[in-house]
Amino acid sequence: MADPDGDQGVARLLMTLLCMIFPEWRAASIACAITALPALLILIFVFPESPTWLHNKGRLEEMRAAERYIARFAGVEYKPVAHKKIEHNKNWFEFLAQQSTRPTISLQTLCEMLHTGGLHRRLFVLWTMWFVASVCGYATDLNSNTISGDFFMNQIIFSILIAVSKMVLVAVDTFVPSFRRRTLHQGAQSVVCLCFLVLFFLTMQGYQGVATLVINVTGTIFIEYTWDACYLCAVESMETSCRASATGTCSLMARVGAIIAPLVSDFIEEISLIMSKFPKVYAILSVRALEEKGLAKV
Repeated sequence: MADPDGDQGVARLLMTLLCMIFPEWRAASIACAITALPALLILIFVFPESPTWLHNKGRLEEMRAAERYIARFAGVEYKPVAHKKIEHNKNWFEFLAQQSTRPTISLQTLCEMLHTGGLHRRLFVLWTMWFVASVCGYATDLNSNTISGDFFMNQIIFSILIAVSKMVLVAVDTFVPSFRRRTLHQGAQSVVCLCFLVLFFLTMQGYQGVATLVINVTGTIFIEYTWDACYLCAVESMETSCRASATGTCSLMARVGAIIAPLVSDFIEEISLIMSKFPKVYAILSVRALEEKGLAKV
C-alpha cells in the first residue's frame, strides 16, 4: 500500500469513502475496480511505452516514436538524444569504470548482481529494510480496526495526515540540504519504536482514549516515512543498469513481509523471540546503508 509520494494517502481516502458507501465487501471491491478503470485505460491507450525499456530491448524505432510522443504530449520540442550502447557485464568494478570511460550501459541481471560481492551486500541491506517496513506497515493496517473511535473516521484522518506528511517531506528534502537518507530512515524508525513503547504501556494499563489514536496516527505516518526511505535508497543507490532488477527483488521481499504480517498476531508467542532479534540486526544493517542523496544516475 505504501508509496513514495502523497498518492498513497489520497488512494487510501478514496478507498475509505467507497467502503463507507458500499459496506458489503463484494460491492466495495467492484466499486474500487470501476473507480480504478479510467487510470488503467489511460495506461493502455494514452501513455507510451517506456523509451528506456524499448532501448534495452533494442527496439530503437519504437523508442524514438515514444520519445517524440512524450515531447509532443509535454509541449516541448523533440531533440534526439544519443543513447549509450547496451552490453552485459558481470564485474561490478569493471562496470563502474566503464560508466566513466566508455559510451555504454552495462546491464546486470539478478544472478550477476548476486555474484558481485559489494553489490549483493548492499542488496541484503535493502532487502532487510523493505521486509521490516512491510511487516510493520501491513501489520499496523490490519490491526487498525482495534483503534478506539469510529473506524472510517480514523481511516479518513490517517489518509489526510499521510498525504500532508508527504508534502512536508518533499519540502524538507528540497530546502534542507543537510537532510540525509540515513536521517530519514533511522529517525522515522526511532519515532515508530517510541510510539510502540508508549502504546505498550497504555495497553497494559487498559487505556482506550484519544491518545491511542494520536500515537497510532503518528506511528503510521513515520512508517510511511520509512517506506519513502526504502524507495529512495533502492533507487538512488543502484546504477541504471541494475536498478530495475534490484528494486524488483526489494519489492519481492516486501511482498513476503506483507504475507507474513497477518500471521504476527496469530503466532505472536512463537515468533516473538525471532522478531525480538530483528531490531538489533536491522539497526546494524541500516547503519551500513550508503548515504546516496543526490547520487542517483539516470
